[in-house]
Formats: sequence, structure tokens, C-alpha cells
Amino acid sequence: MSNLSKKRKRTEKIEFYVYPEEKLLIEKKMELSKHPNMSSYLREAACYNKVVVHNYDFGDFKKIGKELNSIGVNINQLVARVNSTDNVYQEDLNYLKEMVQKIWHTLQSILSNLP
Repeated sequence: MSNLSKKRKRTEKIEFYVYPEEKLLIEKKMELSKHPNMSSYLREAACYNKVVVHNYDFGDFKKIGKELNSIGVNINQLVARVNSTDNVYQEDLNYLKEMVQKIWHTLQSILSNLP
């Protein structure tokens, strides 16, 4: 064991890869910080800064996916009817508006529950 190893308090090494742009950003932030070197800066950033954890309920996204799919099917049916009859019916337009509003409300509900 070398003298440096005996004096070292931190014994665990962590390595990771970044893109060149990420490295430049990290270096700029480190220069603006109070830290004398990259190790000190990264340790502070990883251990003591707030980390945002996203925990989404994907059931909501599946629900809206199903709704979008059903609306797509209905639109295709309505377009086929318009193409065959050359008529657009108000009840079909009202139905489409209803479906779009349903999706909009679902999206608003999902967004309001995000952290």
C-alpha cells in the first residue's frame, strides 16, 4: 500500500462517461462553484443537491393512449362516410368534439397530479 493510499480517507472510486457538451457544462458549473476541484464539486452535487425523482403512474398514459386510438378509429370511420356520401353530419362533429374534450380533461388530470 502506498503512502497516498494510507492517507486517503475516501477509498471508493466512481467513474462515469459523459458527452463532450456535458463535460463542458460540468466544468463551467464547477468553475462557478466554491469547489477547488472536480472531485469536490461532483461529490457535493451527487450527495447533497436535490435530485428530482419522477414516479409516474403509467396507467394514466395507457388510458389516454386507448382513448386516442378509439378516436382515431372513429375519425377514420367518419372520413370514410364523408368520402362515400359527400356529407358531413353535425352529430358526427359533435361526437368528435366530445371525444377531444374527454382527452383534454384526462390530460389536465394527469398534468395536475405530476410533482
